[in-house]
Amino acid sequence: MNKFIFHGVGQGLFYSGRLKDGAYHFVFDCGSESMEKFLFNAIDNHMTKEDIDFVLISHLHKDHVHGLERLLAKNNVKKLYLPYLGKGNLNLVKLLIAYSYLESEEEYEQLFDTIDYISSFYGGNKDFERTYKVDFLGSNGEESHEDGTIFTVDFLYASDHNGPYWEFIMFNKRQPDSVLAHLDREISLLLQKNNVKDVLDLVRAGNKADLVKIYKYIFQRKGKTLNLTSTVLIHYPTADLRILFPMTCECFLKSQISDLKRKPITVLTGDAEFDSEMLRKMHNRLLSHLDPFVIFQVPHHGALKNWNLLSTQYKYAFSHYVISYGLGNKHKHPHQSVISELSIQKVDAISLVNQMNTFFHYIN
Repeated sequence: MNKFIFHGVGQGLFYSGRLKDGAYHFVFDCGSESMEKFLFNAIDNHMTKEDIDFVLISHLHKDHVHGLERLLAKNNVKKLYLPYLGKGNLNLVKLLIAYSYLESEEEYEQLFDTIDYISSFYGGNKDFERTYKVDFLGSNGEESHEDGTIFTVDFLYASDHNGPYWEFIMFNKRQPDSVLAHLDREISLLLQKNNVKDVLDLVRAGNKADLVKIYKYIFQRKGKTLNLTSTVLIHYPTADLRILFPMTCECFLKSQISDLKRKPITVLTGDAEFDSEMLRKMHNRLLSHLDPFVIFQVPHHGALKNWNLLSTQYKYAFSHYVISYGLGNKHKHPHQSVISELSIQKVDAISLVNQMNTFFHYIN
């Protein structure tokens, strides 16, 4: 039996999968901006002292990475995938994390510990190197394009004695090393103008205003959205398996029972901003399967910008939609237009995941 869960953690995303009754276990994102208890309860109740074959963090926003330290402390994680941000660009890494946490009004003492912890993976910390096998998605197998953007596709298999059992495709977009290094240098120069050497110095000083100013100067003056170029994970069985039933959506089972014989594919998007190349990558992976049943995580908790970037061709192309968000969140996710469009086009094919709801299903 294979079980998959969108955990109810509020304004964030925490997804886990167990293949063959736990013989293979993986996690996609583990974070929330809502009260910690929702996220930590989900980690404690569903991830109790287990081996996890891999954890993939799509990007470094708090609502996707906040539970990582607790998850790693409680479980034996064999492989950790993090977004590639160049070599030695620690101020870039720290600024991305700091701004995300400051937006959620995190306590400065906890913020300092969080930045130090996550950036240690990027800084060649010997203790982490001994404990975890870390790969940075985008650092190898690169495919360059004229606009300078680099796309990466990685393949991973869960295998048994009969060969590949499950396939995972991970792809994202990022900037070349030269651009990432330039961003890091720009941040360093701005820090020097503030008479500090490190982003952590501004955090220690409680200087939120200058942190925000530097972030906006680096990322908003040129419309950069580096921290939203999330890794996308597509996974499906290589064997002839089918979706059985969702546990938390009776209407889904009744209205789409005829669809349950189709090949099940899950598309996890994080906060991805799809462009033509990202859409092509996704389309090519789905096109290789005849009439699949696709469970699609709506990007960025149902934000209108991310939704519209899908284009009409892809907005309604999937079988079932999952939106993970927090009740009463300040971002007003999901956008009302997204809900309206989906409710008209898909009716019973939507699941909302928040503090009150999870969404899980089995494939056998």
